[in-house]
Amino acid sequence: MLNRKRQIIGLSAIVLLSLGLGGCATTDYVDEKVAAVQSQVTAHDQRLGALDGKVGQLESHATQTDAALNKIAAGKFVYQKVAEETVLFDTGSFALKPEETTKLDQLVGRLKAEDKGVYVEIEGFADPRGTERKNRELSLRRARSVYNYMRDQGVALNRMMLFNQGEEHQVGAPGDNADNRRVVITVVQ
Repeated sequence: MLNRKRQIIGLSAIVLLSLGLGGCATTDYVDEKVAAVQSQVTAHDQRLGALDGKVGQLESHATQTDAALNKIAAGKFVYQKVAEETVLFDTGSFALKPEETTKLDQLVGRLKAEDKGVYVEIEGFADPRGTERKNRELSLRRARSVYNYMRDQGVALNRMMLFNQGEEHQVGAPGDNADNRRVVITVVQ
């Protein structure tokens, strides 16, 4: 705005100087030249006003977009592991052993007591003995056994996810298969 005033003053000064240096000019001539300059300034002001309106619209849209992105980021599922339990199985079996159900009972008890919005990932594994297909099926059955047990104990189905890894991700020393016949229950928040 200040620049526009300076432009007007500058242009007016130039017009007046040119009139003064060029000799006497009639009032009509001066009025005509000033009117032409004034119409150009008015046209520029209108364009600037239109651009200011567009900038305002873009700023408003950017603010709304930022708010939407912040809302999305706030609702995004960024999880943190809060607990993990391992349940072991006998060779070729997917039946839960009594000592392993005790572990599950304790875990379910903690989940119910804390009453947090948590999710439970249940991953079944198998040792490398047997075919890859049978190990995949066995790891799925093991995971499903734990899933069904926890469901029966009152853990909501929409809070649990089931995975089977087969013989992938072996743990322990080679040849020591006991730790690989497992289901890993990871509680995430």
